[in-house]
Amino acid sequence: MASITQAQAKLFSRADPIHGIYESAPIADEFIDLLSWVRMTGHEFDEILATFPSFGSASWIAAGGLTTDSPTFPVPIIPNLYDLRRVYVDVLIDTFCENIYTSPTDTDIVQMELDAKLKNVRYAIGNALVNGTGLPAPNDPPHGLITLVDPSQVVGAGNDAPNGGALLLTDVDRLLAKITANNGKADLLVMNLPVRQKWIAAHYSNGTKPIVEVDPATGRKVYYHGNVRVAVSDHIPNNETKGTGTNLSSMYALVLGYQKGICGGYKPGQDGKMFEIERTLVETTDTHRYRVSAQVVFGRFGTTTLARLDGIS
Repeated sequence: MASITQAQAKLFSRADPIHGIYESAPIADEFIDLLSWVRMTGHEFDEILATFPSFGSASWIAAGGLTTDSPTFPVPIIPNLYDLRRVYVDVLIDTFCENIYTSPTDTDIVQMELDAKLKNVRYAIGNALVNGTGLPAPNDPPHGLITLVDPSQVVGAGNDAPNGGALLLTDVDRLLAKITANNGKADLLVMNLPVRQKWIAAHYSNGTKPIVEVDPATGRKVYYHGNVRVAVSDHIPNNETKGTGTNLSSMYALVLGYQKGICGGYKPGQDGKMFEIERTLVETTDTHRYRVSAQVVFGRFGTTTLARLDGIS
């Protein structure tokens, strides 16, 4: 591996793993910023070789090793569900142009390229947190909410309408009642923006108003259902099916935290950071490849720390 560049040094100087790095990201995803992350050690990782992906996308490759091997990540409730997966994106920069970007000012151009690719990594991790299937094929993301949720922890919209139905406030109350861990208190309701609009409309049609407060950290409005915070994740799709119903969506209730509910785990890379950059020379094209990657997994500590409300029309 070549010596670290100034652009890499700036990346590694960033603070916490993924929080607050991509404020200009066009996809609304408050969920990923509320997730807590745990450094995992004690793993052996296989070296994986992969072909270059397209310039503007992030892909998943197997990282090797199960989190059950780690002394810092306890044996999960669901055996063999928590295998680490590596997400990566490549930046290819012509060697001649890269040599120009050597001054403290010009190196910001390389940093801009890396920042653009980090957004793609964020999208991939945020999408996997919700929709990851954890399939055994090497190029699939880890398990997300959709597969981490136990079937006994699912309720349906429209008071369990078989083909989906309109969202009722009583549906949300039944969803929250499924969370019996953490003294029966969910930390978060996660839904996409259209479902949040339906949730707000359900309040008004019921003669009530949703609770709104200002997050002191961001200055943004934060909605609450009772004392449970509402977070938007646009990664939750609107094309789910149930029975003969189509174009449906879901809402999730969950407890947050390591050894408590839902959390993220990552294998520390270079300098102990979540994100790692490998810089190599591609002789056939006379370019340098910057591979930005992270090795992550999502954990669920206890069946009743997560529940799903599906079939929202």
